[in-house]
Amino acid sequence: MSRHEDRGSSGRVIAAVLVTLTAVAAAPAYAFDSIPWVRGPTGAALGDVAGIRVPEGFVFTGEDDVERLMEQMENPATGDEIGFLAPAGFLSEEPGDDNWYLLFEFVEVGHVSEAEQVTLDAGAIFDRLREINTSVSEERRKRGWETLELADWAAPPVYDPAARALTWALRFREPSGEVVENHFCCRLGRRGVMSVTLGAAAGVAAAAGPRMRELLDGLSFLPGHDWGDFEAGDEVFEPGLAGLILGQRSSGLPAFLGRWRLILMGFVLVAALAAALVFWRKRQPPVA
Repeated sequence: MSRHEDRGSSGRVIAAVLVTLTAVAAAPAYAFDSIPWVRGPTGAALGDVAGIRVPEGFVFTGEDDVERLMEQMENPATGDEIGFLAPAGFLSEEPGDDNWYLLFEFVEVGHVSEAEQVTLDAGAIFDRLREINTSVSEERRKRGWETLELADWAAPPVYDPAARALTWALRFREPSGEVVENHFCCRLGRRGVMSVTLGAAAGVAAAAGPRMRELLDGLSFLPGHDWGDFEAGDEVFEPGLAGLILGQRSSGLPAFLGRWRLILMGFVLVAALAAALVFWRKRQPPVA
């Protein structure tokens, strides 16, 4: 059961799949300024299930603030967000190569078996993702948001049994024809998965991908929450590893709205010059 089940409906997605598709949001300047950022080097809590090292030159905010940050970035909140980690330069007016971040979500779907790790069918999984993307695009049109075409794998799903981590990356095609990517990782825990999604501006994802892997070396589950702490009677996630990529719940039903594609925030900066002039600053959409 999710810790946020009281918020949920079929529209809430398993963080593991994440599918937010495009459009740069216009958000007030305080969207970043009001966030209580923790600056590295330090350790930070990911809810009550895990911890993460925040290196020097990085900033972090936890579950009390990341959900509203996501909403302001036009990334529909799932209710499972517990952390947001980014280079400190991400907060600057011109972030450049630092224009990327990691979103952490913990989803209590149950204990995920490793049994199917050698039988992941990338072709079949991608065909199903395309079907889901069609439904997601329809929902985004209703909201007045742009959509993206799911192009292909940037990296097919791979499971690392040592780290108990499932990773994959997808390519999307913008309406302009530009191709962007998003990278994903699911770390298996006792009662669910820690889902991590990389959001990055165009041209930044290739360099940010390796940094994502380095940062995740600093993630660890707390005692009692690790995959190996499983006990008889714990809920089991029947859809398995493929179900994480497809955003399924234990019922096997695909999630209604996910975030395969995270976007970066646009700002609205208000300057009080006599008659209050409004300046718009936009960040480039991510390619995670």
